[in-house]
Amino acid sequence: MKLLLALLPILIFADPATYEYIYNETSPVHILEVNLEEAELTLVNCDAREKTSVVAERYEALAALNGGFYKADGAPSGIFRMDHVALSGTDRSRGALGWSPFLIDRLDTDPETGALIPVFHPENQATWESMNYILGTTPVLIIDGSIPDFNEESVRLDFLQNRFPRTAMGIKEDGHLIFVLVKGSGMTIVELAEFMLSQGCRDAINLCGGSSSSLYFKGLIVHANELEEKSVGNVIIIKDRM
Repeated sequence: MKLLLALLPILIFADPATYEYIYNETSPVHILEVNLEEAELTLVNCDAREKTSVVAERYEALAALNGGFYKADGAPSGIFRMDHVALSGTDRSRGALGWSPFLIDRLDTDPETGALIPVFHPENQATWESMNYILGTTPVLIIDGSIPDFNEESVRLDFLQNRFPRTAMGIKEDGHLIFVLVKGSGMTIVELAEFMLSQGCRDAINLCGGSSSSLYFKGLIVHANELEEKSVGNVIIIKDRM
């Protein structure tokens, strides 16, 4: 019996996602860390705008966050690909999150061919072209462990320098994903980038923020809108890997 027990494998079950709250009187931070060995992500484009929590519950998600920027009717504002289908493009050099595999870069578009051209890592062009999901947003906060020049994405100065509630996503060296929601008076973009660096992110990108900032985790609903959770144009869904 002792010998049989010794031969049995030791199974270690990791959590697909863990949640942490960092209290700060002016800018409290909610952090979600996702283990991609145990969880998978999908992108949902809302036909019209919907609350992140409503989308999460409909898809029976473990967690969900607001995605990228969107127009008044809820349509994506920037490049957007879901299930290999391109729903919108971009004519500007802007940040993008893509998977699988998970990559962050600034994407240009070839005006003649429409091909995607990654600015920081052009060697990944073929990978970007084959991505299942692409979410265009702005700006790239961290690339290869360094903070880039945000002005190269033609982002408004007040958007960069003023403090707003923010949502961001980062990729750690171990491959885990970090999602951050900052409430209250929020952070500037530089402060947000520095915070993502402090969380061990190798690459990171800003998502749609302000009053659209919203997070759902196992029934917990966190949002930055003063009155009630705001409806958004698209949502990042996190589910247990089947």
